Amino acid sequence: MQEKKKKEQEYEINYSDAIKQNLSDILTRREFSYDPEKDAIFGKYKKLYTEQGKRAMQDTMGNAALLTGGYGNSYGTYAGQQAYNSYMQALSDKSLELEQRAYDRYRDEENSAYKRLNTLMGYYTDDRDFQYRKEQDRLAQDNLMNDRERDKYENDRQYELDRIKLNATLQGAVDKEQGTGEDFDPEEAYEFIVKYNEEIYTDEEFVEALYQLYGDKKGFYDWLKNMKVPGTVNGRTYLRVLYDIHPELEGV
Repeated sequence: MQEKKKKEQEYEINYSDAIKQNLSDILTRREFSYDPEKDAIFGKYKKLYTEQGKRAMQDTMGNAALLTGGYGNSYGTYAGQQAYNSYMQALSDKSLELEQRAYDRYRDEENSAYKRLNTLMGYYTDDRDFQYRKEQDRLAQDNLMNDRERDKYENDRQYELDRIKLNATLQGAVDKEQGTGEDFDPEEAYEFIVKYNEEIYTDEEFVEALYQLYGDKKGFYDWLKNMKVPGTVNGRTYLRVLYDIHPELEGV
């Protein structure tokens, strides 16, 4: 039980730590920023577009020179620069595109972090509810078992009380008869048995009646010890019957 409880506590601590870590990651997450010069993909596009721009500029200027007999002019330079600038503009557009992609990834990661946090909190809450319900079920089961044990004890106790309860006539006879002297007199006991034999139905009633009459007399217990219950096969004596009825007397 102790080991099981320890594992449940560790399980709860692990969930709690995971929630704290995810929450910390969200709260301490850096704000979005984008620097194309630190983007390896942008670097590749920059190299490609720059090379293509320069090539386009050279081709444009070369074509312009052919049209003027091999001499350069301001138009050729302007046209070449325009060709180069168009690639640089395309590179700028690509930078904006890459920035948007980076921002989308940033938001996706943020949303994933919140979803992960919510999932962990859901698991944590469900697990706490499950553990609580399980503990309540265990307590209810324990209470039920305790109630059953208590009912059984009360029923057994009442059974014992009912089992040794003398019938009204016999109880009246016991209350009426009085033993004489301090020592137990077997003859007096026999006379009582003969006199009220028809009112005695069980060995327990027999022993209980005699116990109420002579339980405080010296020699009574020795007499019961030497009297075997009729029909017994294991040598059971009336003293044993008395101890079964009054276990508190045994060993006294």
